[in-house]
Amino acid sequence: MGCRLMVDIAFTACHGFSIRLILHSGLVEELQRRGLSVAILMPKVEPVESARLRDRYNVEVFELPRLSGLANQNLEVLRRYLFEDVAANHALRARHDRIMAGPMSRVKFRASVFYLLNRITHFFPALRKGMETSHRRFYRNDEIASTISRISPRLLVSTYPANPLEGVVLAEAGRLGIQTVTQLLSWDNITTKGRFIVRGDKFVSWGPVMTAENKEASGVDDSNIAEVGVPHFETHKNAATPERLAVELTRLGLPPDQPYLFFGMSSPFFAPREIDIIEALAEKINADEFGLNMHLVIRPHPQNLTGDVADQSWIPRLDELKGPRVAINYPGLVDGSLPWMMQEEDLNALGNLLSGAAVTLNSGSTLSIDAMIHDRPVVLTAFDANDELPWWQSASRCIKFTHNAKLIALKGLRVAASFDELWTHVKAYIDNPELDKEEREISLRMECGPNDGQSVSRTADALQGWLQMTDEQ
Repeated sequence: MGCRLMVDIAFTACHGFSIRLILHSGLVEELQRRGLSVAILMPKVEPVESARLRDRYNVEVFELPRLSGLANQNLEVLRRYLFEDVAANHALRARHDRIMAGPMSRVKFRASVFYLLNRITHFFPALRKGMETSHRRFYRNDEIASTISRISPRLLVSTYPANPLEGVVLAEAGRLGIQTVTQLLSWDNITTKGRFIVRGDKFVSWGPVMTAENKEASGVDDSNIAEVGVPHFETHKNAATPERLAVELTRLGLPPDQPYLFFGMSSPFFAPREIDIIEALAEKINADEFGLNMHLVIRPHPQNLTGDVADQSWIPRLDELKGPRVAINYPGLVDGSLPWMMQEEDLNALGNLLSGAAVTLNSGSTLSIDAMIHDRPVVLTAFDANDELPWWQSASRCIKFTHNAKLIALKGLRVAASFDELWTHVKAYIDNPELDKEEREISLRMECGPNDGQSVSRTADALQGWLQMTDEQ
């Protein structure tokens, strides 16, 4: 097993966006400045990648063994079906309906059986509770336990507990008597991914909305929750300056002194006809419909390009739009082991491009909040161009997802259900950038707390405080 290392804080990172939260935000540097040692636990780390992270951030990187394919798949599917009301959760129901709309297969049969179990457990809460307790027993792995024991962290932080591997890590850390923390990488994880079977002892929350969701889902009390804001959002906000924005626009071939719209794409899995909407928008831009000097920046989501929901068939159509008035900001992906792992400088580039946009558009992604942190107007494209798709496939389903529905209810953005509504909302925001400003501020405060540039410091305070409490016990 080897000697114990006695790391102060170990973060799990089984998703590329976790790296933004942990490393690109400056959180690790702040913890190290306070004299705390930090390690990262990742699946399948290439030696060159481990060395790069160690040299850049002065952290030790440890490889987590992968779960067997069968164990990984079964834990994930069971977790989604057995412990939430799938019929009432639009995100989970859309996934189920997508499977059921496909050809007959073993996956479809399994989904049918699991959905039936879901309806039974919904009406018998005691049965659901018993199944949850039984299910938790499967979150075991001797090799993972050995890895954690060797690192011997005083605190273990999970950023994506919906991932079965992170669930096992949390469970094994708990069995070893290590204090655990959940700090989610995204706003939708609690309401769209299904029940977290294993949860941290403590919870780091973005803001009031996430705090309430966590209390409802897990029953944790206020004393175990730290509401800190979003470190990586504030990082790209702080990085935005007129000079750096000019550099980014020039790099894209656009004039740095003229207005532009910013469209942050989603995967075709969520918005299959989004490319049609973008083509129509580019046509309007080139026809001076939004002014003689208006330009357009289009940013594909990393999920568009890699991973299990990627679809690159539309990329030639996107590239054809490039010209004097239209630019494509491809995300800076790292060719590594984690899906959707971004280059550090990409976060700052994104922030700068958002900061200068006259209007930002997306189909229901986190970019709504990214844009609000720069006080930029947001329009959601919740329709399928001129097509009519089944609900489980349509972009319109996304605004029904709990996290989006809550944000929309705060009225800090506008939703377009057709091309006519889209053009109306975009023109309204161009004509009056202050439109919905007060509602944007309320929305941001509810989702991200005070937005005062201190989220990294507050996060470090919370983690350090919990460490001190552990020492005193």
